[in-house]
Amino acid sequence: MNPHVEQLAIPYQRSMMFLSYIRGPLVDDWVEEQAQWLINQVTGGVLLRIWPHVIDRQQDAQERHAQKNGSRMRTASRRQ
Repeated sequence: MNPHVEQLAIPYQRSMMFLSYIRGPLVDDWVEEQAQWLINQVTGGVLLRIWPHVIDRQQDAQERHAQKNGSRMRTASRRQ
């Protein structure tokens, strides 16, 4: 992986690329909400810490889903 390519070097681009890989009928609405949230953050001038927020929101959603369904999930440690 080349961290210098635009899609990885720019947090907004990285976040949108990440969201584009999450697909499926159970998550499509969530992905759309996150993409809209991200667009709102960028157009509102909030550029700091976008990537960590996207990852945190995704991990929170996974944990809530696991709790709701009574299953156990292993999540990666949150990176800041």
